[in-house]
Amino acid sequence: MGKQQRLLANMNIRAYSGRAIEIFNSQILPPIKKVDREIWLIGLFFLSHLFIGQLKIYLVAIVILLFALYRVNRNLLNSLWLTFLATLPFGRGRFYEYLVIPKADWGGNWDLSIQITILFSDILLALIIYVLISRYRKYREAFSSRQHSLGLYLSLLVFMVVAGVSMFFAQFPLTSLYFFIQLGKLVLIFLVASMMFTQKKCLRMTLGVLALFVLMNALLVGAQYLNKGPLGLEVEE
Repeated sequence: MGKQQRLLANMNIRAYSGRAIEIFNSQILPPIKKVDREIWLIGLFFLSHLFIGQLKIYLVAIVILLFALYRVNRNLLNSLWLTFLATLPFGRGRFYEYLVIPKADWGGNWDLSIQITILFSDILLALIIYVLISRYRKYREAFSSRQHSLGLYLSLLVFMVVAGVSMFFAQFPLTSLYFFIQLGKLVLIFLVASMMFTQKKCLRMTLGVLALFVLMNALLVGAQYLNKGPLGLEVEE
């Protein structure tokens, strides 16, 4: 009797295992195979943020990601763009305090200062712009396809000119200059993105990176909720 029960149990386990493997192969594996390899690489890079704290090691991780992406798609511009997207949300780089108003000058209890940032994503953005300019003939079609947005670009140009002129009338011109540069960076990101999105694959992978970042944050928030507090990971700093 005991042998029959064990035999029946083994048969049930094999049946359930076979059914689970069948479901995995038919329902789960096909969508996984459709995910671009670039997304998997960026996913691994996102996971590295949980543990990497030192900027030098983080820089090495960025370089490895860039070379891995280039090895996969053989497109330097796309590789730079995806690496830029992977680093942009985390805002890692060097930070410098700049004193604007000493507390003695305004009668407060603390100095007024701004934090000047030089991020890894800024360097990648500069490299992207350099590649676009240096290879203008190759990407001329992308530029020319944006001609229908000429009105929008002119509006941005007027907006930046007005913002630039206002700096000269600011009480603290250097502080205004810093924030003008930050504003200009946002405009450059918009212009570069408008060029990159002429490629459907690039647009699809950009949405994939954004979805991956949202998923990572959702899992992190869920883990913090279950832990009833921070997990002590580097990404939480």
